[in-house]
Amino acid sequence: MDSNLQPTELLYMKDSYLFEETAKVVATQDHEDGRRIIVLDQTIFYPQGGGQRFDIGKIYTEDVSFDVEEVRFVEGQVLHIGKYEKGEFKTGEEVKLQIDSERRILHSKLQSAGHLIDMAVRHIGYENLIPAKGAHYPEWSEVEYHGEIKLEELETISQKLQSDLDNMISQGYEVKIIMSSKKEAEIKCYIMPAQLPDNKPIRIVSVWDDKFMPCGGTHVKNVSDLKGLKITRVKSGKGVTKISYSV
Repeated sequence: MDSNLQPTELLYMKDSYLFEETAKVVATQDHEDGRRIIVLDQTIFYPQGGGQRFDIGKIYTEDVSFDVEEVRFVEGQVLHIGKYEKGEFKTGEEVKLQIDSERRILHSKLQSAGHLIDMAVRHIGYENLIPAKGAHYPEWSEVEYHGEIKLEELETISQKLQSDLDNMISQGYEVKIIMSSKKEAEIKCYIMPAQLPDNKPIRIVSVWDDKFMPCGGTHVKNVSDLKGLKITRVKSGKGVTKISYSV
């Protein structure tokens, strides 16, 4: 893709529940597998990344329809990859965007659930576990930590985590999303990855008690939307702890 193109404006960063919007086509080209790539000036489509699956949906006008089958982020541009149902877009054309809302809501629940589990981990006394990575996929949902849980505690930790999660979900908490400077993020966040940039805004998210963490994923509006979140397994050993869950 042309490196001279302006970065795609990421509308999903501001509103995870924006399911329809308009945009302008800035470039199109062939994908290596025979499909087509559409680049827009702005998008509501979430690209693969951060342990979260991409969105799918449609880009269309009255005369043209394009099925978005895959979404990727490359050098500032969001690539909408898929196939035309009819017609073909022209550069500069205004189009309508529509994502699969059920898929987006599920992915948002999985992402927010991972963050809420981290709050529960801390609440029940395991602040020594350092968040490492997360997989927020429907078929594989897991948060991983550096650090171990004692063998004799493994039998009860699932129950303790579940009880704390149920309590937080029943109370409810409005998820907060802020675009901040790195300096502000360092003050507000309880954990800061080392590789964050110095020269552009950082998106930070809180799912409980104003405790923020950098995150580029989509989220629910309130943790009360996570009713049904279940801890399915806790595994610990060789310096790593993994907590699996479902929503």
